[in-house]
Amino acid sequence: MERFFDLEINNISIIIHKWEEENFKFYNPSRIGDGFVLLTSGEGVAKSPSGELFTVKKGDMLMLRKNDCYALTFEEKCSYITSAYDLSEHGEAGFIDSLPFVLHCSDKQVQTIEKICNIWQSRAWNAYAESKILLLKFYLDIFKQSYCPFDIDGDISEAIQYIHENFKKNFSGCTLREITYAGDETSLKHIDWAERNDADDVIVLISSFDVDASGGDAS
Repeated sequence: MERFFDLEINNISIIIHKWEEENFKFYNPSRIGDGFVLLTSGEGVAKSPSGELFTVKKGDMLMLRKNDCYALTFEEKCSYITSAYDLSEHGEAGFIDSLPFVLHCSDKQVQTIEKICNIWQSRAWNAYAESKILLLKFYLDIFKQSYCPFDIDGDISEAIQYIHENFKKNFSGCTLREITYAGDETSLKHIDWAERNDADDVIVLISSFDVDASGGDAS
């Protein structure tokens, strides 16, 4: 838990939903603060601070740091939620520096950001505090998925054991040689499968096996 404890968000200055017409181009030579840009419609190209180009679409979020230089180009109409605040971390976990430039958000995460935007725009007396709390929960959710998506001694071991016990009955003519966990990053890339199948998490395993003279059935 101590890895999550030292995250701070302060000085929120903007959280706004914007709509743009066709052929929208945006270039920011130096961001005024940390934050994100969440695409809520359209498809275009984002240029990262390192100069790498990414195709981005609805549900994609640009994870940005203060002073980042980046650009967006859209031929079609688009909309996005953008923000600016100070994001800091104390300790040695290094969560913030590990964030990707483009993060694909789940439907639930998109709904959370839309809720935060609506709260901020309401200008209610508690809008700042509530927005800050929900933003912290959003980042903690990302970090939890990245660093601890499931119990390494529980779910993964159980999944590997299940494969060992059921391999022969499902793959005749094949001999399982090795099976290993593919890693958190690979599993997170398949999180959409979990959403489509009402599962909490995804575990991706990599296996190697031999096929006998019969040709086997590894389909």
